[in-house]
Amino acid sequence: MAKTKKKKTPHAVKRRRKQKSFYERMKRLVHYQLVIPVLRSKHAPEYTARGVGLGFAIGITPTAGLQLILCGLIWILGRKLFRWDFNVILAMAWTWNSNTFTIPPIYYLCYVTGQLMLGNWHNVLGYETFATAFDRIFDIDLEWNSVGEVVGYLLTDVFLVMILGSIPWFILTYWMLHRWTMRFMARYHLARSERQAQRKAARQGAGE
Repeated sequence: MAKTKKKKTPHAVKRRRKQKSFYERMKRLVHYQLVIPVLRSKHAPEYTARGVGLGFAIGITPTAGLQLILCGLIWILGRKLFRWDFNVILAMAWTWNSNTFTIPPIYYLCYVTGQLMLGNWHNVLGYETFATAFDRIFDIDLEWNSVGEVVGYLLTDVFLVMILGSIPWFILTYWMLHRWTMRFMARYHLARSERQAQRKAARQGAGE
């Protein structure tokens, strides 16, 4: 008996189009806002790779709202004290991985890592419990008493553990993105050189 194809409902088609449209918009956004600036950078690949790696690494730390400031401070201190420079504009742009959707899972990963680093193997919250507690903290009305409670809670029970847990992820992420950027730029420049050589050879062949 031949299988009959299920007819797609208008709602399902519309939902798929929305999802496709969303992914296309995100792809274009990433390409034009993040990838194109890397390719158009006129500085040395190392200078660019440091900016990409540092920005992405800062984006996985529990410092939402302070990440652009951190990029600027590290850039100033690095140049003044250690003569360590990077593309600060790219670094700020590449903190994009920290947003409304990614913050809870990223912070939870840092929290669990921090707990394990402290040896608290039996005191690791489940993700739903963590997310609920996290949302509850930021739902508190910002009155003077509430602010004190929030700051106290973050500094004692969550924030410091997340900061500790973010350290190994910061190092790993910086190394990975730095390495990826160096390879990506090397492949791009090699391909561009080959295209230019082919066009030059074609022009010379046409002129003979």
